[in-house]
Amino acid sequence: MVSIGNDLRSAWFCLIHKCHDDRPNHTAQPDTRMQTRWFRPAQTGTPSASGDRFATVSTPMRADAITQGEHALMAEALLRSTVSLLDRVDPMAVIEQICREMVEASPHIPLAWAWIGDPHALSIKPQVVVGSARAVVGELVVPRDFLTQNADAPRFTHGEPTRSFEISPLSLHGPWRRAALLYGARSVLVVPIAAAGNQRGLLTLYSSRPKYFEAMGTGLFEALGPLFHAVLTRPQTRRDDSAADAALDRLTGLPSRSHAQHTIDDLWRLEPVSDNRGVLLIANIDQFQRINTACGRRVGDIALRHVAQLLEESLRRSDLLTRWRSDEFLAWLPALPGTVAFATAEQLRLRVAESSLDALEGLDLPLHVSIGATPVPASNSFATALDRADRALTKAKQNGRNCVVVARPDA
Repeated sequence: MVSIGNDLRSAWFCLIHKCHDDRPNHTAQPDTRMQTRWFRPAQTGTPSASGDRFATVSTPMRADAITQGEHALMAEALLRSTVSLLDRVDPMAVIEQICREMVEASPHIPLAWAWIGDPHALSIKPQVVVGSARAVVGELVVPRDFLTQNADAPRFTHGEPTRSFEISPLSLHGPWRRAALLYGARSVLVVPIAAAGNQRGLLTLYSSRPKYFEAMGTGLFEALGPLFHAVLTRPQTRRDDSAADAALDRLTGLPSRSHAQHTIDDLWRLEPVSDNRGVLLIANIDQFQRINTACGRRVGDIALRHVAQLLEESLRRSDLLTRWRSDEFLAWLPALPGTVAFATAEQLRLRVAESSLDALEGLDLPLHVSIGATPVPASNSFATALDRADRALTKAKQNGRNCVVVARPDA
């Protein structure tokens, strides 16, 4: 059992008070504007009769009644999901569960994503993505220069306050434009994951209703910022069996991300014995969402375990392999010369591409991976090497997937 701690308890009570204080005003005037309703796209991808994946229904509505009911459902979902804080030791799993409860509680929120990282980073790539519109995020990597120069993108400069804004099919930022076109998204809320001036990341929510977050009140969502911050920074006391469970990813049996991160941090504290630390690579299952959509999550889980096993069998016993994100694996290959980085990554790619999986037999769903790799000199921090490997992976996706891209240390 995890000890919640004062910071987490304070954040939890803050959320309770927000649920009470942000209730809509019962004296609000009726809203007879057009109500934009979001419809989940069919699995076949067939558009509606109008050619769009969303429709506008001319339905007079009372803003106070609808908003009050949805606010109550949202508050109930968020408070219920905090129960997960008591028995989960993985902070990212807690954040993902709360986001999922929030999306499922409202038909007007098709997407929520969270990014955890250095607020001064050169780019962001969400680690948690939930909702039926999650395909919009896909391989989203947003550079700082774009964010700081455009008003309709999520700024992540240190200290940026919570803000909401409207989007449309004409938005400059590609993910916003696709969300508006494919899923009828019309408003976005960006919440800093921060407390006491210390920022750890961003929470971003999409809604299919214009001015949705203004109508609901941002306080309820804004309270998630310090709550998520507390989840990420809480002191954790674990029983021995909980510690053992936390060291493994339950689905694949690989070392968990948190355990791998601690191991890597310890390795980086050691004095390097040469100018070369090794090779870092990230393997991402191509179009994994198609497998989940077409075959269901059970088959998706089988595919994840299958790829994890193939990668593990292909690496050395001294190498570290972990499930880094939902459909991504990170491998640290200590002391491996940079000259063989491509050959090693290509061997892993071929191992997956040439394998067969009974659950996908007869379906037009090939199972393969894209890999970004980089040699890591002794002078590099892990964050620097990770950013380089991430950019190499993005390039591999842009090159058509099912390929390897190696980023040189001086790139």
